[in-house]
Amino acid sequence: ELDNDNKCINILPTGGGKTLIFYKTHYNLITNDIERCLDSRKVFYPKVILILLPRIKLCNQTVGDNYVSLIPNCQKIILNSLNKNYEDEFVSGISNFKNIIIACTYQSSNKLYKLMEKYHYNIDLAIYDECHGITTWMNENKKTKSDNPDITFLMKSPKIKNRLFTSATPYKNQIDNKTIYGESVKVTGVNNLIKKRYLVPIKTIIKEDKINGNDLEDTAENNICNFINNTCQ
Repeated sequence: ELDNDNKCINILPTGGGKTLIFYKTHYNLITNDIERCLDSRKVFYPKVILILLPRIKLCNQTVGDNYVSLIPNCQKIILNSLNKNYEDEFVSGISNFKNIIIACTYQSSNKLYKLMEKYHYNIDLAIYDECHGITTWMNENKKTKSDNPDITFLMKSPKIKNRLFTSATPYKNQIDNKTIYGESVKVTGVNNLIKKRYLVPIKTIIKEDKINGNDLEDTAENNICNFINNTCQ
């Protein structure tokens, strides 16, 4: 549900299926365009989807094989400070006429901007995950750089055809700021999703033998359990 500026914000709790929404939207873009091309006898061009994320670890999780396999003929690209081959991967994807998913950290947005400008490519859908941090990211960039073409590109450029902002944190200033985020699609909570059987009930399990045993090993699991036991009573 996009507004007149082809953008909207979707707020769902952690575990509410935001990543699946990313891929379902990408899949719909592909299938809908294939149908239009068949009806009008036009050439189908593969779709480029961008997923902006705040952390490197989330990039790897979001383009895991289980998710990417949902998109036919797909090339995934991780664009962050650790991957030095992202340009070669992008060129390989477009050369082989593949649908492309780019998982990029906000901090690497300037690399993304230069990549799109160099190869004159548009983005069919940009997804801004954990978008409650966007204003902070923009302000920090403006403090360190006088010129911010990457911000202008990501937030305003018509080369990005559709924008979907997502968050698990329903700040009022997000919902009210339609200039940046567009219209709010749906604000819901975990309890409501559990009642509708969309999520399973949350269950916390603490292993007593790990906490109270006399011969505990110094492992990450034991440290976490001891932290819970000592601070959450």
